[in-house]
Amino acid sequence: MPLNYGEEFIVDRSVNLAVRHRLRQVTVLLMAASLAVLGTALSAAQPANAVARTVATNSVKGENFENATDLNTCLDANSNGYPANGDVIQLWSCTTAPEQEWVLNSSGQLQSASNPSWCLDANSTDYPNEGDAVQLWGCIANPRQEWVLTSSGLLESAGDHSMCLDANSNDYPNDGDGMQLWACGANSRQLWRLDWANASFCGRYSGVPYMGTTYDGVAACGTAYSSAKSNEQGAISYNGVQFDSVGFQCVELAARYFYYLTGHIPPDADGDFYAWSIYSKYHQYGIYPAGVDGAATSYQSTLVPGDIISMWSSSDLTGHVAIVTSINLQSGRIGVIDENASGSGTDYISVSPNGKMTFPGGLDEFQWVYNLP
Repeated sequence: MPLNYGEEFIVDRSVNLAVRHRLRQVTVLLMAASLAVLGTALSAAQPANAVARTVATNSVKGENFENATDLNTCLDANSNGYPANGDVIQLWSCTTAPEQEWVLNSSGQLQSASNPSWCLDANSTDYPNEGDAVQLWGCIANPRQEWVLTSSGLLESAGDHSMCLDANSNDYPNDGDGMQLWACGANSRQLWRLDWANASFCGRYSGVPYMGTTYDGVAACGTAYSSAKSNEQGAISYNGVQFDSVGFQCVELAARYFYYLTGHIPPDADGDFYAWSIYSKYHQYGIYPAGVDGAATSYQSTLVPGDIISMWSSSDLTGHVAIVTSINLQSGRIGVIDENASGSGTDYISVSPNGKMTFPGGLDEFQWVYNLP
């Protein structure tokens, strides 16, 4: 049986809230003054989710378009002379070949990353119909080539949202399963995701290393925390959604994970308030303990791998945020993936025999979001 300690381990942090807000106001003022002296063009008071700037070294790079149920198979342009009009789109074991690298552009076209003039196309003379084969074709402004990737993972045809990309197979999944249009349904053959948040994401920013840890398709980037100036690479974003205005901080990973998992715009908050900020914006997910001033000091059974966990202490009110990857109460450790902490992207919350949790640096108060997809 897992440890499950009761409400007596929940402490009230309402006394600290006013102090925390004052600290943030002071921090913003100090940042503004410092930036003015330095003459930088960055703003110290950006609106939430605004893209501050584009890192000049970024380049458009494609990602595997994975079947979200079977993460080993991807959309593949089957061609000996790739790319060519009429290349059959199929399911195939994921590789780094250009035939499997795609970009979902702002017009909803799924372009070949290596040849952006070629797009995913529903081949039909009387579009849309169930069974219409999906092919590679020269990009044009046509509803047969416009798609909407929903938060649930369906790739809907923009010309008819009742039709979705479907792996046509009697014994799915198999290499060579052809892609077709079919009526949308809750079916594993129709669930997809762009594998954009993996280790290749780190390489979008010049000189940023992959830390060696990936969880559920999301990689930890950057270097170990060494000072207050660690991991200040500038604004980090994807597809116009900003994850962090500073760099590969702990919040960046939590925001990227949340967006990758749910498709929802992540909140803008410090590590200590990150879990609560998600819940306050998206009530379909659970929060423990409840309330903006809720804090737990001991393990509770609602905490499971995949949860986003905020942590802080009375002496560190900015705190930290991470994603839970494993729970082993026998060894007294809860594994997390995080950024701007250790150099590996893996850290541990220690759990004492009586259930008390502590993160390195003395962080001993926690709040987490659960029931994520």
